[in-house]
Amino acid sequence: MSLTGRHNRRKGRCTALMGAALVAAMGLCGAANAAPSYDQGGVVTLTPRVRFLPLEAQRDPVDVSARAQSLMNYRVIEAGTPMPQAYVVSGSEGRLISGAGDQIVARYVQGRSGQRFGLYTPGILLKDDQGEVLGQVMIRQGVARLERSGTPLSTLTVEKSPREVSAGTRLMVLDDWTPPRQLVPSMAPAGTRGRFSIALVPGVSWGFATLW
Repeated sequence: MSLTGRHNRRKGRCTALMGAALVAAMGLCGAANAAPSYDQGGVVTLTPRVRFLPLEAQRDPVDVSARAQSLMNYRVIEAGTPMPQAYVVSGSEGRLISGAGDQIVARYVQGRSGQRFGLYTPGILLKDDQGEVLGQVMIRQGVARLERSGTPLSTLTVEKSPREVSAGTRLMVLDDWTPPRQLVPSMAPAGTRGRFSIALVPGVSWGFATLW
């Protein structure tokens, strides 16, 4: 399989992972309704009720445009895929922590002058119920532009950095993937079997759902 084919397959799977999580989260939020009841003391008791929908029922598209930017801050490296080799050695003049506007020195960077790279740190591991690792979530710390490519060290300028960039941060080439604005729930193909593994991302209200 060509590198382009493998890249497109990985991007498609990442979209499916993120999309499945958003649909699951929104479905749960909309499925539970509270039926209030009152006792003689005026205390309100809420009793959850689950609403079931037929699998064949047509569902309206789910608007995820408000979460689109958050999706771009995460990538998933499938199990068996090597971690990116390029990493930050230090900030310019030996700084331990760098931010937007600072220059950083990185190793094993391959690219052309002006090319933009995402700065990532490892996040949670996606595992099945047997503990087998399915993938590694990478959290984007910022974006850097390649100024000078060298062997073994290259110089980059941090363009965006909502989080601190430190030694060991991984560099990954930014692609042209854009998150969907809508997700359309649909039935899985006939004969599909599997389980969901859901892992929440710290600090946000959604996560990744993996079907295996």
